[in-house]
Amino acid sequence: MTTFQKAFAATAIPLVLLSLVSTGGAWNENLYFVWGIALLGWLIALVAVFVAAIMKKDEVTSGILAGFGIGFLALFVSCFANLSTIN
Repeated sequence: MTTFQKAFAATAIPLVLLSLVSTGGAWNENLYFVWGIALLGWLIALVAVFVAAIMKKDEVTSGILAGFGIGFLALFVSCFANLSTIN
């Protein structure tokens, strides 16, 4: 795997998995907190992008940004999936 692919996988996979698990809150309201953990992971990825950019690691920066975008999309969609179940 290239550096880009490693950075992408390390960012996108955890964010998407946490977002998907958080939609379990629709069935059992105990899993809504996982969405907050995914949001925290998303913010950590944002900080990692800035650090990698300052260190001039272009492949890592672009990989994290790509994973960040996929993670944001999953977080955004799961937010609406969770909010649609609130009465």
